[in-house]
Amino acid sequence: MRLTRRSLSIVLGLTYAACASHGDPLDSSEDTAGPLDDSAENSGQCSPQTGNWTFEADTVSVTSKVAPNGLCSYTLQSTHPLRDEGPSERTFSEVDGEPLLRSGVLLTDALFALALEEARQNAVSEISDAAFSEAQPCECYQTGELWNWVWTRDIAYATELGLAWVDPERAANSLLFK
Repeated sequence: MRLTRRSLSIVLGLTYAACASHGDPLDSSEDTAGPLDDSAENSGQCSPQTGNWTFEADTVSVTSKVAPNGLCSYTLQSTHPLRDEGPSERTFSEVDGEPLLRSGVLLTDALFALALEEARQNAVSEISDAAFSEAQPCECYQTGELWNWVWTRDIAYATELGLAWVDPERAANSLLFK
């Protein structure tokens, strides 16, 4: 599963909102915002889980496993046809020292970890694109795998929704690059 260039900012925004509410993100009928409790579910420890979510005719499945470092390793699967024939399954792991989310909702926690994984993948030391003569040095975020430049609107949204929190200096460099 691969996010499009706009999806990173959306996922970061959604997971940011999930930090304030540990209820079911798909059920907005009740305000569940409040402090997290000290149960094992919210203790920062990974626990093996499996969940399925259906969105119209599509299903998303998430499995979490405890990685050797004690953090979560996630596998996401989707029945929805993905852009550019992307893989329907994606596995990734949390990284020691990076932010973790234990919201009590497996899908939310996995999407948060995926957003951080994709932020790492889009962190570059230079920006290059075939439309321009040469690469430009910049400790920046490129827009995505298929978009190797810094796009003003995308980086502005992503910075506001969470990249400034993940890596403030790189986010600022990206905005200043434009």
